Amino acid sequence: MHERGLGLAQDAHLAKRCYDLAADTSPDARLPAALALARLNAASALHQILDSPLAVIFLTDSALLSNWDLYLITALLGALGVVVYLRRPAQQPAN
Repeated sequence: MHERGLGLAQDAHLAKRCYDLAADTSPDARLPAALALARLNAASALHQILDSPLAVIFLTDSALLSNWDLYLITALLGALGVVVYLRRPAQQPAN
């Protein structure tokens, strides 16, 4: 009820507290409470992303949105380059 605002004010922190209490109260409630917490965290993260200034870039019809795959591939290649660079073998000193 706190998560969705049904009959009460919508409050994510209080909803999390209720889910934690339910998980601690009964072993049978651990899995449903964990799933509800995962949903609550995902919804909270989505709201934070949509409220961020970067959301304007992704929610408008711009050239940046149409080329998202190129940016993703570039970021992944950059991350791969950093990993390869950091995992290179140490050089032996010349004798």
